[in-house]
Amino acid sequence: TGLPGVKSAMKTDPRTLELLRQAGAIASDVNKLNEIGVSGGPYVLRVTSGYRPLATQIGLACRSENGGGTNIGSTLANPGGSMHGVGFALDIRLEKPGGGDAGHCSGCSHGQQYSKYREAAIKIVKIMFAAGSIL
Repeated sequence: TGLPGVKSAMKTDPRTLELLRQAGAIASDVNKLNEIGVSGGPYVLRVTSGYRPLATQIGLACRSENGGGTNIGSTLANPGGSMHGVGFALDIRLEKPGGGDAGHCSGCSHGQQYSKYREAAIKIVKIMFAAGSIL
């Protein structure tokens, strides 16, 4: 996206660019992070997934049903039941500058039971809220 503090792994919906700009600026600024109670920065936000057409949702569900992923109903919605299908959801990964994992991907099912993922999820929520997202 060319935005400071934000790397994108997909085409970002134009309606979310300003929010991501603001969130990226906050994530990359240690002083701003300290103001909102987020430690360990600076960070980079990587959008790993956004809008998913119904065909993509069906493909994810088929892989899941064939033993290739997350169980439907846990972190994978039934096809047509995801906010990704209407363009109102993003999966965001919190990283250290240079690509090091900072512990969380908002849409990743692996490891969500571990405290480092919960802690990173709280950091993402604080960053997005400070940027103006009403989540």
